[in-house]
Amino acid sequence: MPSATYSYAVQPAAPWAVSTKTSAYTAASQPYQPSPVYGQLYQPPPSRSESISTGGSSYSIPSRAQSVSSYSGSESSRPVDAISYMGERLNRVMDPTPLDRSLAIQAQRSGELNAKTRELQALQALAQSRLKSARRNFADGVQAARDVQRDLEWTQERVGVLNQKVAQRWPDQYTTASSRFPRLPLEDC
Repeated sequence: MPSATYSYAVQPAAPWAVSTKTSAYTAASQPYQPSPVYGQLYQPPPSRSESISTGGSSYSIPSRAQSVSSYSGSESSRPVDAISYMGERLNRVMDPTPLDRSLAIQAQRSGELNAKTRELQALQALAQSRLKSARRNFADGVQAARDVQRDLEWTQERVGVLNQKVAQRWPDQYTTASSRFPRLPLEDC
């Protein structure tokens, strides 16, 4: 019965290369900084052909240094940052100019709206102060009208009392004077 000999490569502890480089982007140019653990996808190491032979002479165990250097030296085993990759793709596909323009228009409209709001608040405060002044003036006018009415009533009563005294004391002269000067209707006022 022929015996089959299998060749296995010794796998390193970490089969994929781990990048130790920091991102070239700063916080200002890229607002979201991905986590070094969760934001990266790794490409698998280059495929190696397993040598299967039936003879004992083809059996070989590569050294650990050889396998590590083949992983770390390979350009295709470089880690890929998924977030920065998608960000670069989006930046190439999407033109931010209309978005920037609409953001500028929105800021301008917001400023105009705030200015109009402040203007309306100032006009409302002015209208309220004028309304208070008008109410105060109206109350003063009503009080003045009441004072005048009270004074007129007092004057009318006083004139009525004087007329009665004059009519009782000098009835002939009072009748002559009343016929010459017609009496004003003070009660109609």
